[in-house]
Amino acid sequence: QLMYVPARIKTPLRKDKDGRFRPISWEKGLELLIQKLKPLQGRPDGLACLSGDTTGSAREILSGFLKQMGSGHFYFPPGDAQNQHRTWRQMMQGQGAVGYDQENSDLVLALEADILESWGTPVRSQVLFGRGQAEVIYAGAVQNNTGAVAHSWLPIKPGASGHLSLALAYHLLEQGTRPQGGVDGFNEYREFIRTHYNPDRAAAKTGLGKKEIRDLARKLTRASRPLIISGSADGGGAPGFTFFAGLSLNILLGRINTEGGLRCLPFPEKILPAARDFADLQSQDFLAYIEDCLQGRTKRPEVLFVHEANPLYSLPDPGKTGKFFEAVPFRVSFSQFMDETAARSDLILPSPYFLERLDDSFTPFASPTSNYSLSGPVLPPQTDSRETADLVLELSGQLGFNLEIGSFAELLRTRAKRLGADWEELLSGQTWTGTAGVAQSGLRLWSKDIKAMCQAHIPDTDSPGLAVETNFKTGSSRTGLTPFGLKTLREEELSDSLLSVRLNSRTAGSLGVREGQKAVFTSRAGTFTARILIDEGVMTGVVAAPSGFGHTDWDAFSRDKGDNVNNLLSVEQEPGSGISYYSAAGFKVKNAA
Repeated sequence: QLMYVPARIKTPLRKDKDGRFRPISWEKGLELLIQKLKPLQGRPDGLACLSGDTTGSAREILSGFLKQMGSGHFYFPPGDAQNQHRTWRQMMQGQGAVGYDQENSDLVLALEADILESWGTPVRSQVLFGRGQAEVIYAGAVQNNTGAVAHSWLPIKPGASGHLSLALAYHLLEQGTRPQGGVDGFNEYREFIRTHYNPDRAAAKTGLGKKEIRDLARKLTRASRPLIISGSADGGGAPGFTFFAGLSLNILLGRINTEGGLRCLPFPEKILPAARDFADLQSQDFLAYIEDCLQGRTKRPEVLFVHEANPLYSLPDPGKTGKFFEAVPFRVSFSQFMDETAARSDLILPSPYFLERLDDSFTPFASPTSNYSLSGPVLPPQTDSRETADLVLELSGQLGFNLEIGSFAELLRTRAKRLGADWEELLSGQTWTGTAGVAQSGLRLWSKDIKAMCQAHIPDTDSPGLAVETNFKTGSSRTGLTPFGLKTLREEELSDSLLSVRLNSRTAGSLGVREGQKAVFTSRAGTFTARILIDEGVMTGVVAAPSGFGHTDWDAFSRDKGDNVNNLLSVEQEPGSGISYYSAAGFKVKNAA
């Protein structure tokens, strides 16, 4: 459906002085880019790029181009993958990428990570449920799709999954459980947990009863192949504390590089010498970069590339992101759609939709094995678009750079050859799967930085908690509502362009709101308006708000449908780790006039 929606950009566009877009030829677009970029060569702060393609090889060409321009400001949108990577690599001294072998586990404990909707690879999780070989337990503030079909749902406060992990570790440590092999800081880790996560303190921090925590710990010790999955309910990027606590529990249970546990995988090999290493790119923090630019700690870029991402809609505190965006003199969008970011750009150079182009993917986040796949075009181009990676290669040549590859297709062929994969088999739908893992030694369970990170997350008991929900039918951070997807929304979910938030009757009473009432939610980031829907599948003291609504651009199918929950979210920087994460602490609710 997205191939043919009215929001599809059909030709390159340039914004005139009057603020209107005018069609422009590809030759003129390239000429304009060269004009803007030539003076920036050799300037570290001249060019920045945000790319939503986190698993494809286009990142090599884009990051290599920036490097040759003299810039290191290449970023992926924030998310669980980046925050887990930074925690594992920088805080715990782990090696490689962490994958989760759900299929071979006999007990999967998902802590806030909505494994059927927004976390990792949802299709793999569907297979897990379909086989029925593992007991699946979901702990989260809302009985979402994962919680509804799991064997049991444990209601915990939003953002409390890290506390629950360490509460479970308390019981394991009391039983004498120790990690296998040498792990630095175990004694300090054990002492911290014994001091801060005794049953009474753990119950207060998590919202889960002492008996439920103790019984869950017993289940973990009785299972042969338990697996703990931590993350955020919407995949937007939980704090490092969440990932540290969950990963440490897997270490304590001896679940590193074991069947049904965590699998540590190699990062994709770099093909282009000029490209940045994938591990380094995963460590880049775009939210921190925005803040540094706004505060004057870093000079804002003169040109910003946005490649298949929509930060003006999908990031928390859209007002702050908008200030950063407007401060950049020249903004280029490589988007297929007239989304919020493209609409505020100066130049749009549309890329083909995935069904119209050659593309690749290397080991999506949370996959338990290294894998590589290709997709070829299955439909002829519907618009006048060009592959962004090839366009950047042409741009590089005209600026006098040499990225040492002739085309994007040549890069993909080279990668397939180095992996020992058959090109034709990949194009026919086969997937290359690697068996190599990454050994772990010198893992760290404690340091002063980890201590600072753990102590920073004190539950807020004075205001309601916010749980953000993600659902496939409302699109993703990169897409709007589809025409037929809009038809699947029930009247109670969206009516008269007003969406519904869910809370149970006890929470509604404490907040002074009632079913069907229009309410305004406010935080230090912004406001959010919705209708109240009573639902006992939400724990007490929590408001569950859906994402995917509130578009201001796109087309009639997406525009003016509800409000954007990101308006309530602000960015916090975690002490100890320095990781940026989303927070809705201190938001308030009042009846709408």
